[in-house]
Amino acid sequence: MQVFDRIDPQDLEKREWHLWVLALATLAVFAFAIVLLMYPAIFLNPFGVSVPELRNAFFGFCTLSALLLAYLTNRHIMLARTRVAMLKNQEAMLQAQKVVTANFLGSLPDLPLFQARLRAEFKRALLGQQPFSLVLVSVRAAANSLAADNELIAVIVAALKRKLRGDDLIYLLAPRVFCILLPGVTCENASRLRDRMTQALNEARASSGISFDTKLLNYPEQTNSLQGFEEGVRSFVGDGSPSLAAT
Repeated sequence: MQVFDRIDPQDLEKREWHLWVLALATLAVFAFAIVLLMYPAIFLNPFGVSVPELRNAFFGFCTLSALLLAYLTNRHIMLARTRVAMLKNQEAMLQAQKVVTANFLGSLPDLPLFQARLRAEFKRALLGQQPFSLVLVSVRAAANSLAADNELIAVIVAALKRKLRGDDLIYLLAPRVFCILLPGVTCENASRLRDRMTQALNEARASSGISFDTKLLNYPEQTNSLQGFEEGVRSFVGDGSPSLAAT
């Protein structure tokens, strides 16, 4: 039986059509066999029963059998048309989702904006003697994960935003590398926020098959200079990244 249970997903529709043909053919054969068995008893030897009554029953059975086969055939055609319409609607929704994702990614702040914001926020923290934190997230896709980088990035950003404050911004430093600036957030509170983001990424891992790394940078507990932040970001993203070479 395992030989017959091996079904290629691409041939699933063809297998379903074969099953419908088998069911209709089986019903047609049974109905035809019953008609053959009834015919001699009605038209050759009525067994004392009036012939019109037997003939009415015979033709009624033939009509019901034909109607049943016609109904099942019609239902199969309607289901096939409905399935085709659903697939077209699903494809249209996926195309619309890709357009929305592309627009969303275009609105994400990139590395130059991050560098300008980092310098401004660090200078503000230095003058006001206030804490300042960065949380870095690097995501790697598994072999069976989402194929398109845009779709994967959209999933990750959506998971991260659920755990952030309303005014926190997510920067896209490199493909699949994100940074969240947290002005006025101490190292302890930033660590708690990183734990919440890790929880959100673990939830996204089940659906997208990702693995990830995180890193926390804080002023003044971990670094006291802007260069320390920039070196920490560069080392996390990777020295081979051309976008960070000019940092």
